[in-house]
Amino acid sequence: MMRLLVVANHGIDSEAVCDAIVERAAAGPVQVTLVASASVGDGPLCVPRTEYGERVVRAHQREAAERMQRAVKRLRDAGVAVEGVVSGESDASGSARDVWDPSRFDEIVVSCRPWLSCQRAVS
Repeated sequence: MMRLLVVANHGIDSEAVCDAIVERAAAGPVQVTLVASASVGDGPLCVPRTEYGERVVRAHQREAAERMQRAVKRLRDAGVAVEGVVSGESDASGSARDVWDPSRFDEIVVSCRPWLSCQRAVS
């Protein structure tokens, strides 16, 4: 059985990511581990220092959990074996390190936002 690690955040429940996983599963048995970070940014300026900051972090964590639930449901409904993982790490690479063990996975897929959408989010 192929063991696949998928690392994403906002795209974890996207049609493109889910369709790619379902297509991969159609080629043969696959066990999928999904990792969605609850990022709000990175670095010392992004550390919550106030009650408002803590609320923002909790909101991002809830949103990541909701995206993960939608992705897991969609994939399981399509017959894909899924283990859902949500991490509170500040970035997706930290989230992936939470579950990374080279002996556990045969393939890794990383999905991120297109550059233009990131640029718009910052503007």
